[in-house]
Amino acid sequence: MSDQPTSWLRLAAEMGRKRKLGDIAMDLLLFAGVMTAGLYIAQNFLHPILSNIADPDKEKHEQARRQAKAHLERLSRPRNIENGVRDDERAQQAEPNTEDLVLNEYESMVALEMVAPQDIHVGFDDIGGLDMIIEELKESVIYPLTLPHLYSHSASLLSAPSGVLLFGPPGCGKTMLAKAVARESGASFINLHISTITEKWYGDSNKIVRAVFSLARKMQPSIIFIDEIDAVLGRRRSGEHEASGMVKAEFMTLWDGLTSANSSGRPAQIVVLGATNRIHDIDEAILRRMPKKFPVPLPGQAQRRKILELLLQETKRDPRDFDLDYVSQVTAGLSGSDIKEACREAAMAPVREYLKAHANDRRHMATANPSDFRGIRTSDFAGRVSRQAPAEDRRNSTEAGYEKFFDVKFCPYQPLNCDAVFAAVSKKHVVLCRLRHGSEDANPCEVMSVIRDDDDEASSCCCTWTRDPASGSPYLCIGGVDAKVKIYDVCNLKLVECLVGHGGDVNDLATSPVDSSIIASASDDTSIRIWSIDPIHRKQPCLCILAGEGHSWNLLTLAFHNNGRYLLSGGHDQVINLWTIPNLPTSPVTTPLQIHYPHFSTSAIHSGIVDCVAFYGDQILSRACHDNVIVLWRIEGFSSENPALPQSAAPTPQIVVPSNEDPDRLTRSAFVPTISSLCPAQYTRLLEFHTPNCGPQFFMRFKLHHVPGQNPVLAFCNAAGNIFFWDLNRLPPYRSIMQATRNPNSDAGKPVQLPTWLKPVIPRARGESSGRVRVSGSDIDSTTSGQIENAEASPETLASWASKYSIEDPQEPLRAHKTESSSTNFVGRQAAWSPNGEWCVVVGSSNTTLILQRQVG
Repeated sequence: MSDQPTSWLRLAAEMGRKRKLGDIAMDLLLFAGVMTAGLYIAQNFLHPILSNIADPDKEKHEQARRQAKAHLERLSRPRNIENGVRDDERAQQAEPNTEDLVLNEYESMVALEMVAPQDIHVGFDDIGGLDMIIEELKESVIYPLTLPHLYSHSASLLSAPSGVLLFGPPGCGKTMLAKAVARESGASFINLHISTITEKWYGDSNKIVRAVFSLARKMQPSIIFIDEIDAVLGRRRSGEHEASGMVKAEFMTLWDGLTSANSSGRPAQIVVLGATNRIHDIDEAILRRMPKKFPVPLPGQAQRRKILELLLQETKRDPRDFDLDYVSQVTAGLSGSDIKEACREAAMAPVREYLKAHANDRRHMATANPSDFRGIRTSDFAGRVSRQAPAEDRRNSTEAGYEKFFDVKFCPYQPLNCDAVFAAVSKKHVVLCRLRHGSEDANPCEVMSVIRDDDDEASSCCCTWTRDPASGSPYLCIGGVDAKVKIYDVCNLKLVECLVGHGGDVNDLATSPVDSSIIASASDDTSIRIWSIDPIHRKQPCLCILAGEGHSWNLLTLAFHNNGRYLLSGGHDQVINLWTIPNLPTSPVTTPLQIHYPHFSTSAIHSGIVDCVAFYGDQILSRACHDNVIVLWRIEGFSSENPALPQSAAPTPQIVVPSNEDPDRLTRSAFVPTISSLCPAQYTRLLEFHTPNCGPQFFMRFKLHHVPGQNPVLAFCNAAGNIFFWDLNRLPPYRSIMQATRNPNSDAGKPVQLPTWLKPVIPRARGESSGRVRVSGSDIDSTTSGQIENAEASPETLASWASKYSIEDPQEPLRAHKTESSSTNFVGRQAAWSPNGEWCVVVGSSNTTLILQRQVG
């Protein structure tokens, strides 16, 4: 058995010697053929299948690469750079050679979004009524991009901004401006769509965003245009999808890289240009990266005339019956696109007449010449304009009337037993009204006079009362978009003074409660100016400027403390500041005082635009859009009875950007500089007042009636025409009820004494109101949750009461003690109380003025 393996080996060796050399060669050829066939099959059949499995979009990417190459060849034509650039200057510009560009698959996809300047048929000459914006765009965007050598002496300061935002109502020319910028600059124009950066594969969207900026660098000077930028780069929220947040973070990171120098030592010549009609939906970090913001509002009459001239320049007009000025007036409130549609409809009128007259003569119609049509007439616009009425969310024009009011204030400088006088402010008008005291007429309101501002730039939105320092005659101060504070003598209806100094819209005005000659104004330029109308300060009426590091965006609201030493401010940046007003000079000045830091600053109270603030003693009331609440809170350590802190004690901003998850880092306080066990907070939220149905509306303001001897009452009107009232004297018994509901040892089934003003809202028939509600002179139906009175006897149980009302103070907002309803299409803008608290007036989104009379006593 041991010899058997050896025998097999010997036999195999002998057989191998007997094989012929030809058989071995045949085996080798067969092996080579099999390998060749396998390689052929792998290359021609298996490789495409495996490649498609690994990259399903390969064919799409390859097609995009071929199209991009052809597209870039078109873009390689000489750029038509205008604005006075000579041929030799063009030759000096470092334009990219598209033949040498090497693009990856994602850059090829983005390249398809590029638009050649010669393919854009809109220039600045085709845009009417936006001359100021066009000039600013040329100076700040086009020239730094196309003529960088002119700014080389200070390249870091004079380079084109990294981001530009065009915002305003729909149809006002934002997209046309963007196209015109691309054409006039000759820059590479990447028209970025949301569908381009939206990919189904995880991470591809980030790669496309990276390709946008890398391609823009290769093709610079470049403009990356994002229309409706709010849809792409909107606010980041906690419930947002991870992929969307990653795309925004990638976009912002690459955007920040634009400011870094390239190989030539200059910042990249790339601008991100965005357009939106929802600026408040854009993420704050995005807005910070767009330092140049251009509002594109609804056109005024002069702008509408220019638009009409451009639209009708090739249209035949009836020389005897066409009034361009009249048409520009009746189109008030329309956007540029609305006006274009109205012109198209009017131009169709002669065609319709001709077709109707020759409807039975087809041969005549076939040979008709356009010169046979009559020219358009003024009457052709009748009926067409009304069809193009602007949307409700646009600011209604008041050039043909005062359709929309923004502010209302009662004159405080009258005896309490006299008829109350108030001023209601619309864009072009201020209406002065008197409420007849004790009148039983159907309409107690009498219009005394109307102040009209015919300045083309004027568009008023706020007011405050003051007095002539010499005679004590009442004056009315008015502010608006022309950045001026105009002071009128209401007795003679004359403009007595105009305060100039702000660099943006004046959005709110307030008069010092201790000195009626001191006025404060809040502006879009992020500053507060304190003015004096005393004749001693006539040469320099601005005594103090509160600015510096206080606010980073438009201011909307301000309020004085009763002692006149402190001032609250708030606005678009969600920040609420408390400023200490220095001792104002009583002699002539040449330079205003400069205050750079508030003594208290926080952005942790609200998550939206702050549009109203007020003092309630030393406590603070504030409101912001999106919140649907008015918040009552206090600054820990602050007391108006203490001596005012010096300006040197004001805290400076933190170096590190605060985190949204840490509210304490969003607050700076000179009263509690650091949190400790003795003082664990810098502010305390005390209570929230429920204001439902406000939505994203801003510029909606409450009013607190707070005078000695009367119950303090808070009034506010929402976007559904509901007016809410809270009697703040009821808060102590309310809190005791809250404590009883939270007591685990209390008997929830035992009857308790509960306030009657907490009973549910019930309908009330006309005529049952304890007061009067008047809208344009007519009584209206209303609902109420009880009258403002002191009765507090309602035998309910804690359990039954808790089933009707939320457990509040301050976890849930407090419902109104009284509610009056007007109209569902009325958006309240401002409420005002007469000095004696008898009348409450609310103005808002229409020419309706809500007048409510309160039973006092």
